[in-house]
Amino acid sequence: LSPPVSTHPPVSTHQRRHAFERVYAEGRWIAGADGAGCKSGWSDVGAGQGSAALRALESVVGRYGVASLTDVPCGDFCFGGAALSRLRATAPGLAYEGIDVVPSLVDAHAALHSNNRTRFVSLDVASLERLPRPTDLVFSRQMTQHLCNADVAAFLSAVNRSDAKLALLTTFDVGPGFENTDIGCASGGYRAQSLTAPPFSLPPPLRFFSEEYPTDPRVGLGLWKIPFFA
Repeated sequence: LSPPVSTHPPVSTHQRRHAFERVYAEGRWIAGADGAGCKSGWSDVGAGQGSAALRALESVVGRYGVASLTDVPCGDFCFGGAALSRLRATAPGLAYEGIDVVPSLVDAHAALHSNNRTRFVSLDVASLERLPRPTDLVFSRQMTQHLCNADVAAFLSAVNRSDAKLALLTTFDVGPGFENTDIGCASGGYRAQSLTAPPFSLPPPLRFFSEEYPTDPRVGLGLWKIPFFA
């Protein structure tokens, strides 16, 4: 995985952190066109948001015997909390690690939820050589489309170098000829994104799960074995 050429200047961890602190402080992703009910976006499982993503996660955890899960980003834990409760109903020993660049979110989750099976850590995954701990599954929902291409590539490289076995990542089901565009680093912007198209060029996923997202049916989760390239 080589870093893509970018016309946008690189940014620091501080700048990324500040960008996403503002997203949460301003509630930018609440009650938009998709009717999102959580600060992390379309993730209110109780209202039916993210239900398809939760089914996909349950399917992967069950089919592959996942015993440890790294959630990047954990965000406001709106989706993650509901998912963890559902997963532990059938896999009570599941180990969970939530990672986010926003320290205040991590501190709040740690105070409420940390135990010997559940931990939270504040890290900038776009600046890591590899993920900090071995894990069976890296789960990253609704993150990479908000990062510039260089930061996405850095995250994918960290996952690729990690001791993970599988990765379930947001990607878009697009047709031939789709071209990924770029956004400013630490802008908190958004665009459709396919991880199998250049400049990322991952192999086709083992399986693609539609998110059944109301405003863009292309949004889904792709499942890959790690490393991405054998």
